[in-house]
Amino acid sequence: MNMYDVLSSLSIKSPVFRSQKEFQRLLINELKTRGLHCMPDKNINKNTKVDIWVEDPKSGEIWIFELRNKTKEISTSLNGKQVELKNHGAQDQGRYDFLKDIEKIEKAVSTRDNVTGFGIIITNDPYYWEQPTKHDSVDRDFHINEGRIVSGILRWDPLASQGTKKNREEPIQLKQTHSVNWSNYSSIPSEKNGLFRYLLLQIS
Repeated sequence: MNMYDVLSSLSIKSPVFRSQKEFQRLLINELKTRGLHCMPDKNINKNTKVDIWVEDPKSGEIWIFELRNKTKEISTSLNGKQVELKNHGAQDQGRYDFLKDIEKIEKAVSTRDNVTGFGIIITNDPYYWEQPTKHDSVDRDFHINEGRIVSGILRWDPLASQGTKKNREEPIQLKQTHSVNWSNYSSIPSEKNGLFRYLLLQIS
């Protein structure tokens, strides 16, 4: 399955998402148009739940998805509808959470045959894809800026505050090596933060 084609088609129908749940629901709808069976929030074992489980009834192939939707504030009209997006901020925690998703997918895929995983984050916050201005930040291991290679053990700098690390203390261990290449998703030209981009990492 070519997820770039899927997201390109979805972007025409749904250029922005108000929440992660909306992203999940509308992506499921798009996948169903391709004859795929989709299950949201599926428990794949006692300790692991994935955002979407997808099966191809013809080939037997299986895909699992973890999704993130991070926004900067926007208030505008789009296609005749009012769009209000919140400012999430906390990019350090957002990066950690996305890479924690990748760790989870790697573990899930490694124990199953014929399964491919996708981690996707969509955002209009340039702090996710732009080169960092500080190279000694406490979350530097978790940076997912354009062109970065992410692998191995990723952990917070010792100077990271307890508030920053709360419920995110554990290091992340990635078995695979991932190249970070962002793609454009959609654009609202009249808005300062109107460019939406996504990072898609495939794990098999």
